[in-house]
Amino acid sequence: MKNINMAGMSFIEEEKFLDVVCTASRLNHPNIVSLKGYCLEHGQHLLVYDYVRNLTLDDALHSAAYKPLSWGTRLRIALGVGQALK
Repeated sequence: MKNINMAGMSFIEEEKFLDVVCTASRLNHPNIVSLKGYCLEHGQHLLVYDYVRNLTLDDALHSAAYKPLSWGTRLRIALGVGQALK
């Protein structure tokens, strides 16, 4: 879950935020964490995602604790994510 600080946002900025939420909810790709829902009630602005273990992208790509990804695999992931964002 991600809590977004919306304090001081204008109405237009909140509308743009909702547009981004709508777009993110339609993304479907194995390399993109799915947005499950959101809440804009009682002063809360929350985004709810599938659970992902506490791991940064840097850790996943460079840490010795994880199997390093080959450059070919990294390129396929980047191309796939790019296609999902079209």
